Amino acid sequence: MDRKLRVLLLEDDPRDAELVLAELGRAGLKAEATRADTEAEFAAALSPRLDLILADHSLHEFDTERALTRLKASGLEVPLIVVTGGLPDERAAAVMALGAYAVLTKARLGELGPLARRALHESQLRRENRRLHERLLVEARTREAVEESMSAGLLCFDKHGKVSRANRAACAMLGYSAEELHGMAAPFAFWPPGKADLFESALLERRALASLETTGLRRDGRRFDVLLQLALLSGSGGAPEGAVALLYDVSELKRARAECEFRVALLEAEHEATLDGILVVDAAGGVVSHNRRFGEIWRLPAPLLAQRKDAPMLEAALTQVRDPEAFQARIRYLYEHPQEKSLDRVVLKDGRVLERYSAPLRAPDGRYLGRAWFFREPEKDAPHA
Repeated sequence: MDRKLRVLLLEDDPRDAELVLAELGRAGLKAEATRADTEAEFAAALSPRLDLILADHSLHEFDTERALTRLKASGLEVPLIVVTGGLPDERAAAVMALGAYAVLTKARLGELGPLARRALHESQLRRENRRLHERLLVEARTREAVEESMSAGLLCFDKHGKVSRANRAACAMLGYSAEELHGMAAPFAFWPPGKADLFESALLERRALASLETTGLRRDGRRFDVLLQLALLSGSGGAPEGAVALLYDVSELKRARAECEFRVALLEAEHEATLDGILVVDAAGGVVSHNRRFGEIWRLPAPLLAQRKDAPMLEAALTQVRDPEAFQARIRYLYEHPQEKSLDRVVLKDGRVLERYSAPLRAPDGRYLGRAWFFREPEKDAPHA
């Protein structure tokens, strides 16, 4: 040890205290000592900075048993070595039972150096182990808090394929308590027959699964759609020691997706069935969609429509209108004033007259998403504007 030891000497004879310190010095241990010979002085000298306590057993008003009791009450973990002229075996055993590191007679003072080194080394190991234990405890509690806050169900499996842990979300999803799930093995009660063969075989054969969509079975018999992932846990030697499965209840997502697909199909059917030519652009002016009737009204070739670009479509339209400047000016105005609607008529060079209606598209929160354009050929042409 490079720095000086901080030593507390419980000794009422200054000469004996000097002998003890000299013996430490001969062993290569430099010490910065504080001497106490009363209970009050001993209690006042107790500090987390102490490395070692060397105590004479019997003082006039204080003894080692009371010193050990004081030390224990302080919560400090400082090794205490009793250095005394002599001590009966039963008293020595009692002192050791109270927490003394060792009892050494002054006749064997030459052994103090090695004994002190061993006590200091073991004390350092205890401190390191305690810090490691505290760090592991914090990590374990943090991991547990994260797992319990997850919306996904989490199931941990040991190397035999049995459930070793289930988080709150998994219990709620499956309808079992953590205690009921603990120790459960294949065939698992939370899969309908034949619905998780791939998962169970991967678990037993120690194979990871990136993604598997299947059907789960709640304890009350209700089935639900589940997306699961399986990851392997490796031990220090790299061999699989278990696995972790993440379960996502996708029942609502699948229902919402099916409903969305139906609405899109319905919208597309209406889109194509209408007599209006429809063009939808996003907030940046890019083409989102158009229907077949839009291409027919403007007589645009299929390759141009397939580009889904606004500029080529506009260029093609400008070649067909009688007043391209007014036509383009109105478009520019509406893009610069996204909140406005518009209804007007457009006269084409071939004599047709189109009704043009435009309205902004907005999200429920009011955000501007783009604009829809509707073009229709009236049954009877109005006077040309």
